[in-house]
Amino acid sequence: MQNLYHKYILDLPSLPWTAHQPKSLHFNFVSEYYNGLKINNSLNLLSHSEFYLGSYESYFGTRLGFQFGKLNYHAFYNNSFLNPNKSFSFYLGNKIEYGFHRYEFSGGLFNNNSIFKHDYLKLIHKIEIGFFYKTNNWKFTAIVNSRNKDFKFQRYKRHTYLTLIILKVF
Repeated sequence: MQNLYHKYILDLPSLPWTAHQPKSLHFNFVSEYYNGLKINNSLNLLSHSEFYLGSYESYFGTRLGFQFGKLNYHAFYNNSFLNPNKSFSFYLGNKIEYGFHRYEFSGGLFNNNSIFKHDYLKLIHKIEIGFFYKTNNWKFTAIVNSRNKDFKFQRYKRHTYLTLIILKVF
């Protein structure tokens, strides 16, 4: 999906990093834990811990953030429709993860079939700012993510990207 966005929406040339990854079958195990603390009717303190173990990537991480608005917990972390109709919320959060295997940087866990092999930074820090809007059976989420660089020799200290989620329940 990201490559289509770069090609058809942004009208960018083909990205060189997409060609280096050979086709591979991956298996992953994911475990997540969500928790929240309602501070008042319009403010929640949210936490989300996750553990990924697999052939594509293996890491653990945790995020902590504030959700402003009259919503149930975790509007930004999952795609459930537990929130009331016509809801709006704003989110400001922080995520830290430690990755001990990433296929795109170090090749396969079981076979070393990637031509790019880099010594990447294992500790990732993200700042997340976003909003959530739900009306009828539609859910719109937009989150701006700013994360530290992947390698020591990268030119920029942070990488900023946008996550868009549009869902409809039929």
